[in-house]
Amino acid sequence: MSATVPFASERPASPVGAVARVAAALPGLALAVDGVDLRFGGIHALRGVSFEAAPAQVTAVIGPNGAGKTSVFNTISGFYRPASGRIRLGDEDITRVPVHARAARGLARTFQNIALFRGLTVLENIKLGGHHTMSAGVLSALVYGAKARTEENALRAEIERRVIVRSTPCRTACRSASSWRARSRCGRACCCSTSRSPE
Repeated sequence: MSATVPFASERPASPVGAVARVAAALPGLALAVDGVDLRFGGIHALRGVSFEAAPAQVTAVIGPNGAGKTSVFNTISGFYRPASGRIRLGDEDITRVPVHARAARGLARTFQNIALFRGLTVLENIKLGGHHTMSAGVLSALVYGAKARTEENALRAEIERRVIVRSTPCRTACRSASSWRARSRCGRACCCSTSRSPE
């Protein structure tokens, strides 16, 4: 993945300033982790973790086994609640926002183990990531009413446009090549976006 950064020719004095400038130039929301501490009883898993990630950029969290990388991602996605510090998505503090509400804001994660439903097709696995963006009620979904059909067809069309080719949707995830299983995982995360804007 590559992106043109408007200030690539100069080295910014502050990484925070750099993120702010990239965020202003690119679509999406910046993610900021500020002074996050996480404890499990007497174990201090994270201590004062701070970093920022600009939208449409790749930001890596690197460290040895046991360094707390998974704890960082679990805290950002809302599975763990930090003892102190803040997490911001764009201008909003999401530190106390529940997991499902973070997903509704477009914040999604993938897992090291691919975590797909083996009996579902590639398309069905990816569609799971977008179910929270649909507004059809339970009754409409159960009887597969007009609103449910319209929303599901729109989601399918968007997935086919952005993620998969038409020859692949009906193949079960467990029988797909490993590259497609990984793509299914990433596609499911992409479907969490409320706008589902193009890449």
